[in-house]
Amino acid sequence: ATAIDLTPTFSLSHLGLLCARSMIRVGVELKGMVIAGCIAPINWPPTTADVEAIAADFIVPPEKMFERLQDVYQLNERQKREILAFLPRIANIIAHIVDERKSLVGRLEAIANLTQLKEY
Repeated sequence: ATAIDLTPTFSLSHLGLLCARSMIRVGVELKGMVIAGCIAPINWPPTTADVEAIAADFIVPPEKMFERLQDVYQLNERQKREILAFLPRIANIIAHIVDERKSLVGRLEAIANLTQLKEY
């Protein structure tokens, strides 16, 4: 089996923007992910030809794409490193919340089972 690399790294999305993700693990299972996206790469904005190609792929008028080219996050290298550091921490917080909820539901079910009247 191939091991999945769970280390957050930036990669280019199908729109040419940077995105990164961190998996939410509950026990030994992967239950979700935290995503940071819409981050402009160094060579942003894309060329007119690239924008037109992306628009064609998504069947969107190119003018709509051109209108929104600046609606991205412009981050410096320090900010990008901070995002990569925070993603696993946020995923871990969510995992703890889910784990606590599972534990609480289990306790409430046990209490409910103890308090039910049994007929003999």
